[in-house]
Amino acid sequence: MRWLRDYLTNAFLYYIEKRMFCSSIDNYINLKLKKIFMFLMDEKEIRQLIINLVRNGLEAMTSGKFLTISTYIDNDEVVLTVQDRGNGIPAEILDKIGTPFFTTKDNGTGLGLATCYSIANRHNASIKIDTGTEGTTFHVRFRKVV
Repeated sequence: MRWLRDYLTNAFLYYIEKRMFCSSIDNYINLKLKKIFMFLMDEKEIRQLIINLVRNGLEAMTSGKFLTISTYIDNDEVVLTVQDRGNGIPAEILDKIGTPFFTTKDNGTGLGLATCYSIANRHNASIKIDTGTEGTTFHVRFRKVV
């Protein structure tokens, strides 16, 4: 068991700084990490879920914008959100999000979000999407296991 907050601030932040900003995308990451309860997680899978959501968010934005990663407690759930400031997801493709091999990217495989949904399912979590003209937020909700 690990604190998701500590995991994000230590291991993943190093990865974000070194790997994500080596691209041609000139955006920033804002962390809003509140203290949450510990829960069992496969660190490699959660890292992959976060990397996929962050990469998609950064690619959805024009230069100079902030992507926000948040954690908080809502009722008995740990919530991880990744919020971009892009143009949002068009309504006509929203229901296809997470379908294996569906992509809107020229060089995409369509497996990133499908992988996220699979990882969330294995962690007793769900993914909800809020999208509009000012950006998209992915809410990953981990249910507390008692």
